[in-house]
Amino acid sequence: MANLLSAIDYILFCGLLLCSAGIGVYFALTGGKQRTTSEWLMGNKELHWLPAAASLIVSFTSAVTLLGTPAEVYKNGVMFTLYALLSLVEMPFTAHVIVPFFRRLSTASMFNYIQLRFNSTVKVTTVFIFLIQMTSYLSIVLYAPALALSAVTGLSLHLTIFSTGCICVAYTVFGGIKAVIWSDALQGILMAIGVILVLVVGTITVGGPLAIYEVAKAGHRLDIDWRIDPTIRHTIPAIFIGGFFHMVCISSCNQVMIQRYVSLRTNTEARKAVYFTLPMYFLITFLTGYLGLLIFTYFATCDPLANQTISKSDQILPLLIVRLFNTIPGFTGIFVCAIFSGSLSTISSGVNSIGCVIIEDIMPLLFPITMSSISDSKKAFYAKLSALGFGFAAIALSFSMVYIGPIIQSSLSILGVFNGPVLGVFFLGMFSRRANSFGALCGLFLSLSVNLFLMLGKTVSKFSTHSPPLINSNCSDMAPFQKVDVLNFALKDYNPKTEINYSMFSLEYLFRLSYFWYSAIGVCVTFFVGYTVSLFGNSMDIKDSKLIFSVKSKEEKLGVSEV
Repeated sequence: MANLLSAIDYILFCGLLLCSAGIGVYFALTGGKQRTTSEWLMGNKELHWLPAAASLIVSFTSAVTLLGTPAEVYKNGVMFTLYALLSLVEMPFTAHVIVPFFRRLSTASMFNYIQLRFNSTVKVTTVFIFLIQMTSYLSIVLYAPALALSAVTGLSLHLTIFSTGCICVAYTVFGGIKAVIWSDALQGILMAIGVILVLVVGTITVGGPLAIYEVAKAGHRLDIDWRIDPTIRHTIPAIFIGGFFHMVCISSCNQVMIQRYVSLRTNTEARKAVYFTLPMYFLITFLTGYLGLLIFTYFATCDPLANQTISKSDQILPLLIVRLFNTIPGFTGIFVCAIFSGSLSTISSGVNSIGCVIIEDIMPLLFPITMSSISDSKKAFYAKLSALGFGFAAIALSFSMVYIGPIIQSSLSILGVFNGPVLGVFFLGMFSRRANSFGALCGLFLSLSVNLFLMLGKTVSKFSTHSPPLINSNCSDMAPFQKVDVLNFALKDYNPKTEINYSMFSLEYLFRLSYFWYSAIGVCVTFFVGYTVSLFGNSMDIKDSKLIFSVKSKEEKLGVSEV
């Protein structure tokens, strides 16, 4: 496709990269110059809760959310966006259970808890799973915007991946957690400007909110599925039960999030960050879902997938941007900055967290004598080197992401498959005195094996999903009421609750399980298998009360009864 970006668009995009790099250089040359692990990993615990909360929000809201949620709603309807409601339910759990529990351990890495509670074998296993999950996820986050924008703007896919990835890794390595948080704040502002701009102009263009509602309703994009069949991709039970475990994995037992919580000065400030972050995530998901309905209204009778204007649904939002703003220099550039801001913020947070677990969890076990004798500045150097290495690994892996499916499903599947079992280990340690190391390992390996089996089976089988049809019958300019008439006629025989007949005991049934259940399966299998195996072994002598969650603590007024 011809290059559709103007000189002003390129200036804005390059300006974003230069400003982000400049923030990294600033923090590398000021203050303690990122020479200690405390400053590089936790900002010396001097961070204010508001920029930390902004950083959490943009880490939550990656390019996967900005591109994937509108594409998901355009193709399948609003069911996915109900997932954001869980942030309002999960928020008290994070603020009053997870935050005080990990802050009182006084460690930058959440995996140190695993060694204190179980042993180094369980710790190394969970860290290894985390590194695989985080590197894979970061590669998707880097690949998604580059693919989507290259298809509709003419930007070089490989050059975009390499340049943005290198700059992001560089300012993260040089500037540490302070550079990550303050660049996240800048990038969050750009994301907000881009989304609001598209929402306002797009809504006016298609005829207003009422037109969007009428067309979306006629196209079955507002349908709600209450069935309890776990093989249906998005249903109320799958989203509210399986999705709750997904939300806990992302916002609670997540190294990126835990590192922010422990970087703040007090528990109160950490709770403020949580209570500010999660409702904002709900709002962002709602707005990007609305954006998906807007896109459906715009392309309701002229599907760009069917007429091969684009090759993947994740490219639908950049296509809308080009259609709306191509004649106005600079507007497309603002949106390009918004999308890549979502990518940069998530990658920088992930790379910094990887450096943290390498220096805190892996190197002390591999080189105990060396790590105990070297200076803290040397440790900080090794952490930066580790972050640099894994950052470039994510860049390299992103070039192989061409075969993934929709980015929302792919990213949440990876998070669920790997994070679910790890979360199960944390819950097993936090809420059970009886659990021992052998039980934790048994539960972890079994749940990970089950999840990988289900995900790989689904990937290889490539089962079709029952989605509302996309119409490509009339690409001329039409009023909203005309689109409603076309959709009503074209979809008059569509049944949103068509049943697929297959045996509950077949592999097909297992492979069709919704990806929303992966986290729940991982947590439950790990916990119950780990606890059951532990019953037949020796219980561990736990002398430190901080390793077991207790509802009696003043800091933990909301809790879970101990097993």
